[in-house]
Amino acid sequence: MRRTFHRLLLILTISLLCLTCKKEERQPASAPGKPQLIPVPRKILKRQGAVNLGREFYLLTDVSDSASAAPTNYLKKELQKLVGDFVEVADRFTNKKYRQTISLLLEEEHSPEQGYELTITSSQISIIAADAAGLYHGS
Repeated sequence: MRRTFHRLLLILTISLLCLTCKKEERQPASAPGKPQLIPVPRKILKRQGAVNLGREFYLLTDVSDSASAAPTNYLKKELQKLVGDFVEVADRFTNKKYRQTISLLLEEEHSPEQGYELTITSSQISIIAADAAGLYHGS
């Protein structure tokens, strides 16, 4: 009797586990061929070209603006994990031309609060936001 009870309990437990472990249908983060970005942007306009994160990549920002300091430092640390110590921060208001850049720009009237616009070309990435939170989210 005891053995039968244990078998019945085991069968019931396995049955319940099988019912709760049904196969989930996972949806891809984005459709095939589309960039996988989080959070998902409202609009993506795909153009030709790609940027190559190579040596001497510069983060251009308004170095005198304290609101852009934290997002710039965060992005610099994350990029250094990918490409090493080849990422430098430079003032976007200098006349010096850089080969490859990521520009972090604060423009109050540009996007909604905490929003950003990300543009990627073969030589430049620009993140334009209305506030520091938008720059951080775009980074």
